[in-house]
Amino acid sequence: MKKPDLSIIYVNYNSLTDLSQSIRSLIKYGFKKNLEIIVVDNGHSKEIKKILSQFHTKVKLIRSKINGGYGAGNNLGALISVGKYLLFLNPDTEMKKGSIDVLYNFLEKNDDVAIVAPNLVDTRGIVFKQLGSRKLTPLRGIFSLSIINRLFSGNPIAKNYNLLDKDFNKVREADVVPGSAFMIRASVFKKVGGFDKRFFMYFEESDLCLRVKQLGYKIVIIPTSEIVHKWSDRQNKKLKKYFYKSRFYYFKKHFGVVAASFVEFICRLTKYDLVFILIFALGAYLRFYMSNKLFYLDSEVADNLLDIKNAYLSNSIPLIGPPTSHPWLNFGPLFYWIYGPILIFFKFNPATHMYFGLLVSCLAIFLNYFVVKRFWGSKIAVLSSLIISLSPFLLGYAYLGRFYTYTVTFSYLTLFLLLKFLDTKKGLFWLFFSVGLLLNFHYSTLVLAPAILLLITLRKIKLSFKDLFILLIAVLLPLSPLFIYDAQNHFVMLQKLFLWFPYRVLSVFWVINAGNVPQDALVSGYQMFFGFVGNLLSFEDVKTLHILAALTVFTLLLFTLIKFTKLGKYSQNLIIISGSSLFLLTLHGETPNHYFLFISPFILILITVALVRLFPRRISLFLLLLICSVLFFNIVLYLKLRQNKVITTYFQQKQVATFLVNDSNSKAIWLRRIGENDQFDGDFAQNYDYLLWMFGNEPVRLGNLTNSQKNPQVEYIIVEDKSFEDKAFVSMQKYSVSGVTILKKNL
Repeated sequence: MKKPDLSIIYVNYNSLTDLSQSIRSLIKYGFKKNLEIIVVDNGHSKEIKKILSQFHTKVKLIRSKINGGYGAGNNLGALISVGKYLLFLNPDTEMKKGSIDVLYNFLEKNDDVAIVAPNLVDTRGIVFKQLGSRKLTPLRGIFSLSIINRLFSGNPIAKNYNLLDKDFNKVREADVVPGSAFMIRASVFKKVGGFDKRFFMYFEESDLCLRVKQLGYKIVIIPTSEIVHKWSDRQNKKLKKYFYKSRFYYFKKHFGVVAASFVEFICRLTKYDLVFILIFALGAYLRFYMSNKLFYLDSEVADNLLDIKNAYLSNSIPLIGPPTSHPWLNFGPLFYWIYGPILIFFKFNPATHMYFGLLVSCLAIFLNYFVVKRFWGSKIAVLSSLIISLSPFLLGYAYLGRFYTYTVTFSYLTLFLLLKFLDTKKGLFWLFFSVGLLLNFHYSTLVLAPAILLLITLRKIKLSFKDLFILLIAVLLPLSPLFIYDAQNHFVMLQKLFLWFPYRVLSVFWVINAGNVPQDALVSGYQMFFGFVGNLLSFEDVKTLHILAALTVFTLLLFTLIKFTKLGKYSQNLIIISGSSLFLLTLHGETPNHYFLFISPFILILITVALVRLFPRRISLFLLLLICSVLFFNIVLYLKLRQNKVITTYFQQKQVATFLVNDSNSKAIWLRRIGENDQFDGDFAQNYDYLLWMFGNEPVRLGNLTNSQKNPQVEYIIVEDKSFEDKAFVSMQKYSVSGVTILKKNL
């Protein structure tokens, strides 16, 4: 038997009908030389042998042990081939008369050409536009494979890449041809090592052609050869996964991991992603607006910074975090562990507290988009991100940057793990571990634990005693440093907590049963809740607008309850978690606004769900326009307030601290302060205490607090109360530094 001149190779994966039709067309239109047909079966089809036996032309069948993908399958076929040339065909191709001969004859006559490809046409005979391309570089990838090409399909880089400047009716050179139908010299295919089997699907032809070009050969498309390709733009998650993986690997292999990562990031962007980027930029701008000019070192913040400073100087790791409103109880140390290294790295610059807090707030916007997109889709993710970016409630707390504002960001971790657990019944430990993380930043988040258990019960998920033990350990583990500290101090915190907690619980039930004095606190709790939902969309400065905002949010939340059964499982789960958490928070009575921080993203997601899914289109648009109008009016008010805010700035504080250090001339200082909140310990002057330490002379006494056993030699009183009359201090020297009054007395 004469040796075949051409080996035709198919890789089949569940495409028996297409494969049979393709081989039939191949036999029908023939080939003037000898050929062999090789089919590599990646799909383990049971009937393939029977179907191939119907053809009078012998077809070699290779059953692949594993489905290694398109490239690996073709490599298997090439290994047993004996033809001078190899023709790789997809099963969904059909031959036209003379199409193979044209390709074969061209290679015979042109030794400098290694690959030839036909014009691919659809079933109507129309030539596909994407018949080949120039070399795929990162720049061409960005402009041709991303949303940029979908928005600007005529962009010159994409046109150049896709050879749209070439005449499809003429022989033309290309750097890459489609892998669905092309002929290559067997010797060249062997020389370059065949297809890279690490490409499961997609981009394997780009890689192969690039390596062939590097050997100095040409690649040509011949229009007089036409092959029908019954191509369908089918998309599913599995195919997308292969496409993304191969695209990344191609750019990583030829251009490095940095270029590959950047191209992949750009190429995966959708129209919703682009809108979100603009929203994120707006949210970040509003948070950082004038922050450098208006930064003020608050005494509560400074008190936290002093804790970090003292731990650093004593070479110890903090076991407790910031203090609560109860002097005997502290939060966990996670905030100190996260922010402490940053403060130390930037040489204890207190402004880093504000900037890091703003970054954490921006991270919440990003996490909102990621989590909501995962469970509710892109549209709700974009709209909820817009509302969260503009929410006056979240903007105001973002600028404060206090440790408890981190509950907003960390709440997305809990939400993600909760919804994932309800889907998979896996990850109970990590779900409650995330609740323990939240407790490090504020104990109000404790209400999530019973809320989650209620939801698990309603979803009929049974928890064993072992599960309950695991979740208890998971919640307590992030707080373990606190317990270690308490153990070292004779369990003072735990003893007082055991006394306080039952009292607090019983007082709530006494409210419900007896209806005496504490009932006012309960009523005020619900008033605070109504104020909170209004704050989500409006500042309280404009009462009418604030009431309108509160009514809008309340109405939308009410609709989610009324239409509960019409909503999807994720929305239902969020309603249960949010509703039960809010109920428990209002039982607190006179609930401070920052207690609601961790739940605020959940509420804003729910009102977005209501807007998108519960109303007719026109009503949804009207309500969205109303909310956006309220938000943008408040943004204008917010920016105006920021510009007109009268406050002792950080610049002034530094001027005052510098003056005190220089004027004291290393004498031991007793520092006092007159101004807002001066009724608290240390005259609420911890901010100046911190700055004086930074500049080299920390006070030995701060108001009623003693920092050192040294006796003070000079007393300074910082006066930040503009209405203060200093008649009682006429014997003291008076200075004015950067608009701040300072009184001095030598002791």
